[in-house]
Amino acid sequence: MKKFLMMAVAIVSISTSSAKTIHKEQSLYRNIIVTKDGQKLCMKFSLRRDKKQNQSCKILNNPDYLVFDYAKLAVAGFLMAEQPKNILIIGLGGGTLVESFHSLSPESNITSVEIDPAVVKVAKEYFHIPLESWHTIIEKDGRIFVKREKIRKNKYDLIVLDAFNGDYIPEHLMTLEFFKEVKSILSEDGLVISNTFSTSVLYDYESATYHQAFGDFYQLKGKFSGNRVIVTGNKKLPTSEEFKTLTLSYQTILEKMDIQTGYLWRALETSPNWNKNSPILTDDFAPVNILKY
Repeated sequence: MKKFLMMAVAIVSISTSSAKTIHKEQSLYRNIIVTKDGQKLCMKFSLRRDKKQNQSCKILNNPDYLVFDYAKLAVAGFLMAEQPKNILIIGLGGGTLVESFHSLSPESNITSVEIDPAVVKVAKEYFHIPLESWHTIIEKDGRIFVKREKIRKNKYDLIVLDAFNGDYIPEHLMTLEFFKEVKSILSEDGLVISNTFSTSVLYDYESATYHQAFGDFYQLKGKFSGNRVIVTGNKKLPTSEEFKTLTLSYQTILEKMDIQTGYLWRALETSPNWNKNSPILTDDFAPVNILKY
């Protein structure tokens, strides 16, 4: 495994003043709001006027710092992939995972797929998402992109599914047929990371669907949120002890992201704890937005 330069942990300065809205627009898919609270910049999505949820946040004077629990857990999944060369991320937001993955593996090529052009515009203008040779942004529905990559026979070492938010789940991105399409573009040792939910009736349905498509999987559950990150794919997953050793090798750079190795160890679940007799989500049966409540 390649060695990385280890940098000292920076002190994060977050103002406690009220957040100010600095941008607001309605796209074809959602309301997009950008707020600034001292050094904390956030992108919020809203489908209903009474409900706004942070989709992505960034600390301007310490961009490596990860605000959200799910992003920290996704980094743990990234480490299990062990230096993936080609990465596909479905769902852009403010580009938090793009920057974190690049910090951990500067030689990786990352493709971000985002259905909403307005999100791409906001990510570029306010979050200054990297537009370098190693990062490509595609404005397209994630499932259509995956289908076309299958036809082109392109493969990815790591695929990240991060297109969900608290208001709405795109049903066509949580079915057995879609997961099989995702698996078809995984490299021989490729992994899938999915940011999803740890509560609600949907938990069993989704878990059963992932198991049907990929076989056994690991999950990391956040202590401070209702998120879970599923890790599965073609690559043999590390044992708990191997995972501890792996995270320790990145300890200094993880601390810079505000990730404690012990927290990741406690979040990891390697044994199934869901109803294996649960129905499978399919293109013909995917009431996910009902099941999640």
